[in-house]
Amino acid sequence: MINKTIDEGSLIDLRIDELYKFGFDFSKNWCNLKETALIKGNETPYYKKGIICSGPGTKSSALRLFLEYSKIYPKKIIFVDDTKKNLEDIKTFSEELGIEFLGIEYLGYKKILHKYPFSEKRAIFQIDYLIKNEIWISDEKAELKLKD
Repeated sequence: MINKTIDEGSLIDLRIDELYKFGFDFSKNWCNLKETALIKGNETPYYKKGIICSGPGTKSSALRLFLEYSKIYPKKIIFVDDTKKNLEDIKTFSEELGIEFLGIEYLGYKKILHKYPFSEKRAIFQIDYLIKNEIWISDEKAELKLKD
């Protein structure tokens, strides 16, 4: 389990770094909480610096585990995601707990021009590289390394 936590920690660091680049810093939220994997059955959401990465389970199960861990009972949940299914999942979860919900479907990423179209081979290479080296490499660097 230690390796899985380290790998997830690396991926969450990537998410945190990306959010910082856009001016989002959630680290002051719940700053008294320690970084941890929230493990229950096959689910392994991970919490670090105000961010919850959901892992293979649903967004609502990750949020439920986080709320149990943190003992936080919010009056309102504001949830931003690019998938309607995830927004509906959190909306249903919020309604079950009597929590006000605001869901925002973010599709702005679709307007970002990419030099390289999506490549599953490149994505797998980048993830493997991240796990082995703890550094995310750009699409351009990955393409160059794949050509070598």
